[in-house]
Amino acid sequence: SVKKFLDQIMQHRMAWPFLEPVDGHLYPSYYQGPHAVMDPIDLCTIKMKLEQGSYAGADAVKADVDGVWENCRHFNGETHLYSTMADELERRFNKKLNSL
Repeated sequence: SVKKFLDQIMQHRMAWPFLEPVDGHLYPSYYQGPHAVMDPIDLCTIKMKLEQGSYAGADAVKADVDGVWENCRHFNGETHLYSTMADELERRFNKKLNSL
């Protein structure tokens, strides 16, 4: 199930930067300024929304999970370590989802 795959990704050793919302005190430009992320999302928020039944289906969950990776690359740039981590987690999540 999508929830199982999300849990597996969240437990991955590279997932820690994506678990919680970005701290606006540490990174104010994440939320405001020319390179701000317009639709911030994180894996714990996705899990909570999934548990509350807020998603219409797996495609909606995938759209939010994809948003996590896209936001990371937008804010950090394509070559940043966090973006490399996002690429790996995205590949793993999509591979699991495609196996459904």
